[in-house]
Amino acid sequence: MLTTALHFNDGKCEDALKFYLEIFNTKDTGIHRYGDMQQGDNLSVEHKKYIAHSEITVYGQKLMLSDCYPGESISIGENFSLSINTTDLAELERVYNKLSQTANIIMPLAATEWSKAYAMIKDKFGIIWQFNLD
Repeated sequence: MLTTALHFNDGKCEDALKFYLEIFNTKDTGIHRYGDMQQGDNLSVEHKKYIAHSEITVYGQKLMLSDCYPGESISIGENFSLSINTTDLAELERVYNKLSQTANIIMPLAATEWSKAYAMIKDKFGIIWQFNLD
């Protein structure tokens, strides 16, 4: 499954998430905050509240939403990414390895609080890809 992910500056994900939940009359399937993550220990109290990962379902499709990592920001036009979601680890690793050969690796493939294997890269064309083992 190819999923769209939206990224927000300045901790705006929480507001966007509430807005979209109401508009699309749906529920979130889990929210993970930077403060819940191991690397979140060095963040301010405010930044620990930022959303690292959340998901909602819109018309049968998964939509992921997150805040940019505290202290970083993203430009309009780069505030979305495409996420490859699969249960096939070998396929996930194959595509990740191919795409990452000429990419900027934002987050290498590793386990996270929401996935057994997750990564994020920016390919040579400027497209941000996420890899997520469901």
